Amino acid sequence: MKKLFFLLSMAFVGMQNVNAQKSEIFGSFSAVTYKTNIGFNSPIKESYNLSGLSLGYNSLRPFIDDRFYLVVGGKLSYIWNKEDRSTENIFRIKVPASIKLKLYNHAKGDANAVEPYAGLNASAFMVHYITANEKYSNSSYTTDMKASNDLNNFTFGCHVGVDFCISNFVIGVCYEQDLTNYSHDFSSKWSSVDFKVGFRFE
Repeated sequence: MKKLFFLLSMAFVGMQNVNAQKSEIFGSFSAVTYKTNIGFNSPIKESYNLSGLSLGYNSLRPFIDDRFYLVVGGKLSYIWNKEDRSTENIFRIKVPASIKLKLYNHAKGDANAVEPYAGLNASAFMVHYITANEKYSNSSYTTDMKASNDLNNFTFGCHVGVDFCISNFVIGVCYEQDLTNYSHDFSSKWSSVDFKVGFRFE
């Protein structure tokens, strides 16, 4: 996973050096789901719902013809979950690569387009803390999940989405699903639905 993350990161840097035709910056809100399947004979299935905010940057270059684009980017996400006696704080960096198809709305001009896309991504968990408060006292303790040897800080996944380009503004929705586990010992995958707002420039 580390090698894949490194290769996608180098592709992202390389696209900056070849003067990408278009670039975009964006922010997004994510509804994140973390599903685990603990045990072998009688697995215990658990699901946790979290929220996330992200900032990202994409480079777009023509691919095959002017309808297809190769998109490589980077996204930094802050993900959190607050329950009665615990708080979870996560920073995750993601490097996605996608193929995007531009479907122009000729009735309103080429400045507006519907843009479906799909691709792969590699992620790295930079920070993952869980702070728990004791039930019958004012004390609390914090666990650094990233430091645990049971967890895989690099994961690999896929995504599919659609953007709506209106002049230089972009709104969109994307579904992301991890294909590899966050834990070494049991099935544990992250997924999210992202709602995106961005600005595109030459």
